[in-house]
Amino acid sequence: MGVLGDWIVDTVDALFRAGETVLTIEALTSHALQPDQRARLEMEARTGENRVARAKAQSELELQRLLGQATTEKQLAFPPTPASEAARGQNERRIERAVTRDPVGEQVPQISTNKCPFSGTAIEIQEQRYRSSGTRQAECPHCHTLRQPTISRNGRLRFPSHDKRRLQTPPTEPRWVQGSAGWEEVIMQL
Repeated sequence: MGVLGDWIVDTVDALFRAGETVLTIEALTSHALQPDQRARLEMEARTGENRVARAKAQSELELQRLLGQATTEKQLAFPPTPASEAARGQNERRIERAVTRDPVGEQVPQISTNKCPFSGTAIEIQEQRYRSSGTRQAECPHCHTLRQPTISRNGRLRFPSHDKRRLQTPPTEPRWVQGSAGWEEVIMQL
């Protein structure tokens, strides 16, 4: 029996010992669960609902496969949880976090596959040389994206995070380019 069953049994037992024969809201309130027990009960209920929804969606998907019908994952949407329905329409003051496991230990940051591998890389240009030139753009050596480098507190230049460039037209603006001898300023494109 779960926490909810224990609560009701304990309340009825206390009423029986006191000679009472009617289960009232006041009796249930006086034997109410502790806040941590209520939170655990709610989490268990939500976890169970999510498991049922996932199992139902998986069963429907398998049935569609057996019947030979092509079905996409988007067609089998999970039913909304009571918390999401309440948050959508009602003025609920409590903000609830979705039930997920918190990360433990060192986590490897998830990098989008659209990001260029050169994103965030240090650029070997002296800050003074960069500032004295009139050129503020640098060209990514991987995808040829033009961006203005950021300058850290210690004076190091870094190429900002960016998505891979898809259109491969050569840039013509003045820019810094990484050549065989290091970073060079290119004023004109021939």
